Amino acid sequence: MQGMAARRQARTQAEHNYQLSIWRNENYQRQVDYQQELAEWQEENYNKTAASLQGSASGQYSTVLEQVELVRAKTLDNIAAASRSASKGRSFTLAAASESGTQGSSIFLAQQQYELQEARYTHNSFKNLETALKQSQRNLLGIQAQTQNRLNAAMPAPMAPIDPVQPTQQVSSPSMMPYILNAGSGALGAMAQENQLAALEALNPD
Repeated sequence: MQGMAARRQARTQAEHNYQLSIWRNENYQRQVDYQQELAEWQEENYNKTAASLQGSASGQYSTVLEQVELVRAKTLDNIAAASRSASKGRSFTLAAASESGTQGSSIFLAQQQYELQEARYTHNSFKNLETALKQSQRNLLGIQAQTQNRLNAAMPAPMAPIDPVQPTQQVSSPSMMPYILNAGSGALGAMAQENQLAALEALNPD
């Protein structure tokens, strides 16, 4: 009876371990599937964010470059206008001197004044253009840094590793031999005790 009970207990434990092993494998697979779906969603969301940021950055870059081109074109136009104005001034000075009969250094000095004003205006215009270009460069770097920061923030965090499936302990059916030997030893002991009692009764019939 003890042997049979031990075997029943072993079968029950083996069935429990078998069901536990199935549950662990299914739970592990569920975690793997979940992480796979999550990784796909994160990748899709990251790609959408990256595409949106790229479009936004490209638009901002275009705006800055358009402003640079406008400032450059306006600067060159203003310099050209100043050059034409200076040329007209010199021509006017020569015409006035010719009509009045003026000659010598006074005419030369008057022409130099126009040239000096033109040179100063051109120099200041290019300095202002250089300042505008440097500011535009800083703006472009700021757009790049902001875009990169937002892109880094959208990067998915590494997933936690999944614990591997723990193996379940194998349950072996117990051998009946120890129980049979114990039962035999008990039976032999009982028989020996009965024989001793019988011998004592034979020696002492009263």
